[in-house]
Amino acid sequence: MQKIFVVFMTIVICFLFYFTTQKNKNQKIRKLLSDENSLKVLQTYDELAVDERVSLKDLISVLREGNENERYGVLAVLRRMGTKSAPAIPDIILALQDTSSTVRRGAANCLGGLEQKASEALPKLVSTLDDPVSGVRLDAAISYWKISRDAAISVPMITNAVSSVQDKTDLKKAIKILEEIGLEAGNATGFLLYWSTNSSIDVRFAACAALVAVNPKLDATAPTVFGIIKEDKYYWSAGVDLLAIQSGNSSQAWEALKLLELDQNPKLRQLAIAAVKNSRAIKSN
Repeated sequence: MQKIFVVFMTIVICFLFYFTTQKNKNQKIRKLLSDENSLKVLQTYDELAVDERVSLKDLISVLREGNENERYGVLAVLRRMGTKSAPAIPDIILALQDTSSTVRRGAANCLGGLEQKASEALPKLVSTLDDPVSGVRLDAAISYWKISRDAAISVPMITNAVSSVQDKTDLKKAIKILEEIGLEAGNATGFLLYWSTNSSIDVRFAACAALVAVNPKLDATAPTVFGIIKEDKYYWSAGVDLLAIQSGNSSQAWEALKLLELDQNPKLRQLAIAAVKNSRAIKSN
């Protein structure tokens, strides 16, 4: 009887030790993720992602029980871990239904970072397109693309997600991903054409850059780029480069470069002359 009691007490002590250790470890992780210094938090994400003392089980526990900042932080860490975080996919999918839109965005981004490994999340990402927050819808649409690589489905999802967006950062994010998709995003031409003329100059230029990638033969892009170059010298170099890239496919882009060769400003003129020279060299080869 005494031996049984000793064995029982040993088991209890081991359990209490494990429980206490696990609790302390989780509290330490939660404290790190709750730091108000944003730069320090970003560093924490990177450190936790490679810290062998922090297990996936520890992170999932905090994802389930932590506060908003902690839950978002865990998702950021999981994304940095790459495919090592694949066993956590079911919990990440559940986070798409979190009460916090910040956490929901974090979950969508995390799944996108896992790409094809997270294919089981595709139906849930489609459901997330009904989210009341446009940023969540956008991140879900982008992640759908990163996982599926199906442009025919993903591109309309991305453009619809920001059809009434008020956040310029999200709008530029959508435009950038369309640029990355490239020729397969040809059905986004109308969307990009609209934003190339109906927003602030940075959004207009971003839309033009995407148009060159998505529809390089579209002549309507070059006059818009030319106008932006003349409007703000900040875009001289990038604008001339964009015209040079398109000049092989668009006569309008070539004509715009030729006009800039005659500009009164010597710096802009030199940029255009160099671009024309390089374009001719490329064509001759």
